[in-house]
Amino acid sequence: YNLIIDPNQINKAADKYLDATVDALSQVFGYDRTELYDLIEDNSFGEDEQYCRAALVLLEVYLDRQTNPSKVKVLKQKLIQKINKHIYSIDFLEIYACFNRKSALYYPAMIACKSLKDSIQFYRKYNNKSGLYMALCNYAANAIICKEYVAAENSLSECHAMVNECIKEFYPS
Repeated sequence: YNLIIDPNQINKAADKYLDATVDALSQVFGYDRTELYDLIEDNSFGEDEQYCRAALVLLEVYLDRQTNPSKVKVLKQKLIQKINKHIYSIDFLEIYACFNRKSALYYPAMIACKSLKDSIQFYRKYNNKSGLYMALCNYAANAIICKEYVAAENSLSECHAMVNECIKEFYPS
């Protein structure tokens, strides 16, 4: 499926488009309806932040479904431009760290390793254990591809230690 969302149209005629859009996102793409409505009602996000968060999701969907690579390239460039406009905002730094954490989706392993190191550094600095765990796992996988076995082993050892010391924390599988 190609899904094009026009927030402007939805906002102009919410009674006509909002429920249909949420239905498509939940039924076709598996998103939680309640969570989508909560996000829509949340006024704490600015327009650029909303765009960036949506673009991250779209990048994953486009890459997962192996759609047109030129669309992925344009979306990725536009996302980076928006992030760079707000580079001193903690919210956009977090979005950038998430973008870097997923860098293996759109970069070769060698470049992904560099981006993942930046992501790991951000998550350590802001004590985001879940983000750190995911970045370390992704880094380990890319380090193996780059034949950096010691770095991969160190990263996996840190993940293992995190899981062992904080049973109460949620770590994605």
